[in-house]
Amino acid sequence: YENLEQRIEHAGKIKAYLLKLLEENLKDYQINTPQNSSNFHLSVSIKDIRAEVLLHYLEGDEIYISTASACSSNGNHKSKTLKEIGLNDNLMDGTIRICTSKDISFKDIDIFVEKLIKYVNEIRNTKAVGKMEQQKEHWAEKSFKKLNDKGIEIHEKRFDEPITRGELFSLLDRVLDKLEK
Repeated sequence: YENLEQRIEHAGKIKAYLLKLLEENLKDYQINTPQNSSNFHLSVSIKDIRAEVLLHYLEGDEIYISTASACSSNGNHKSKTLKEIGLNDNLMDGTIRICTSKDISFKDIDIFVEKLIKYVNEIRNTKAVGKMEQQKEHWAEKSFKKLNDKGIEIHEKRFDEPITRGELFSLLDRVLDKLEK
C-alpha cells in the first residue's frame, strides 16, 4: 500500500469538505456515519426522497452512488443498522452511500453536491417520492437524448418496458460503431 497515509489524509480532507458543503447546502438530512469512521465512505439519509430515484438522476450525469450499506446485500429490505440507530422510514428510504478515493478531487465534490442539491430539490418539488416509473422516464429520456445527440439512432422510445438481450446487444453494437468512427 504505497502512499497509504497520503490516501487516508486525502480522503479525510475530501470527506470533511463534502460534509461542509452538505451542511451549507442540504436541508433535512442526517449523517449516519460516525465521526471516527473510515475516511473513504459516508452514509447520508435525505428526508422526503427515495434513494433509488436519486441514484438514477445522478447516473444520468455519470455520478455513481450506492443505496445499500457496504456490508448489505439484502435488496429492498430495510437496513437493520439504520433501524438500530433509530432512523425513521422517511429518512431510511433516502439513505445513500458516498465513497471517496485518491481519484476524487475537490472539484468532483463541488459538482456532486451541486447535482445532489439540484436533484433532491427537483424530486421534492415534483413530489416524486414513491413514483419510481415517473423518475425512470427522467433518466431514460436523458440517456435517449444523449445517444441521439451523438448520432446513435434509437428507433423506439420504450421506457416503460424492458428490452431483450438482443436489443441491448444491437444498441451496444451501434454505440461501439459510432465510437470507432
